[in-house]
Amino acid sequence: MKTKINNIIVALFCLVAAFTFSGCDDDEDDKVVQETGTVTDVDGNTYKTVKIGNRWWMAEDLRSKHYRNGFDIRKSQVDSLNWSEDSIGAYCEVFDNQQNIIGQFYNFNSLTNSNQLAPEGWHIPTDDEWREMEQYLGMNAAQSEQNG
Repeated sequence: MKTKINNIIVALFCLVAAFTFSGCDDDEDDKVVQETGTVTDVDGNTYKTVKIGNRWWMAEDLRSKHYRNGFDIRKSQVDSLNWSEDSIGAYCEVFDNQQNIIGQFYNFNSLTNSNQLAPEGWHIPTDDEWREMEQYLGMNAAQSEQNG
């Protein structure tokens, strides 16, 4: 049950697909977004990025169908409840009302895969990094410690 809950939590995190830039800390206290940029994944998709606090975050959902090293990520059907529990990395596409692909969900095993899902120089954010961002944006420490 705990693994299933962890998979659901990770899938929710993937919904926003925010990845934080590794090793990027500054001492700026100004909360106004002053820096933006882009990052490109292994598939050639370019994403907007934004600096929030002392870290860089992707401002768009990840759409990569390959790990950082070029290996394929297995595609599953969004209506399959098993995709999130697959023992190997997998993704499913998410569609809008007009059936246009608007993003992808990645299962837990794709996030923790040694082939690495995040673009070069980026990583999946830790709980501490999420809390840091939440508190920077105004959430108090007690609220950022809550689940859900």
